Amino acid sequence: MLGALMNYRTLAMFFRPLAFVAAATVLALSAGVAQAQTYPGPNSTGYVASPIAFNWRDMTGANLVVGGDDGFASITLPFAFTLAGTAYNNLWMSTNGIVGFDLSNQDVHCCQGNHAIAATVAPAHMDWVSDVTAKTTGTPGSQSLVIEWNGHDYDEDTSLLAMQLVLHEGTNDIEFQYSTLTNTYNSAYIGLGGSDALGYYANTYDALNNYLGPVTMVHQGILISVPAVPEPESYALMLAGMGIVGAAVRRRRASIV
Repeated sequence: MLGALMNYRTLAMFFRPLAFVAAATVLALSAGVAQAQTYPGPNSTGYVASPIAFNWRDMTGANLVVGGDDGFASITLPFAFTLAGTAYNNLWMSTNGIVGFDLSNQDVHCCQGNHAIAATVAPAHMDWVSDVTAKTTGTPGSQSLVIEWNGHDYDEDTSLLAMQLVLHEGTNDIEFQYSTLTNTYNSAYIGLGGSDALGYYANTYDALNNYLGPVTMVHQGILISVPAVPEPESYALMLAGMGIVGAAVRRRRASIV
């Protein structure tokens, strides 16, 4: 039995990275000039990213939390949210497209994308001028906190921003939704920040400062989560199914011969 369990765990280690690579490839292809990027992960705490359907939330009745250039403010979360194994009850948010759970870091968000800021989540960290609104939806136990940014790049008005971050109670999933994100001037960091960052830079310029063209994300979604590892029984069923398919193919070939 122990040997069988070890085999199942070995299979889990084998199949999980393959599943992530497939998702990461689709995600990378969805981000305009960032299509050459490969979304990294899973990180050491198990987070992976995957593309999801566009699902824009209605923000009727939402509260304006902060607005303008380089603005930031903190709130008490409507529910405890766990990030990388630590539960948090407070959140700061910035007009520059980033939120964080460590209140001591709430004034280090400016201006360009930075993946090194600990305990942060960035749908698109860049030098934006925006209004940030927040709204809690759902019932206790399965609530969601929706944070929305609407604005433009500080340096020019052709980079437009309309995006949402959704934090899910219970599952602790993180969701990015992009109605419009057009980045024609700077580089935005998208993902989780800190020493164990998971994300990529949506660049408009390469390392030699050559202009690559705008990064555009329209009606797209990204989910960042820690996927559950299938139980050994799941792998047993999968292997049994593969065996049945293989046997059927062999019988078919035999009948043809």
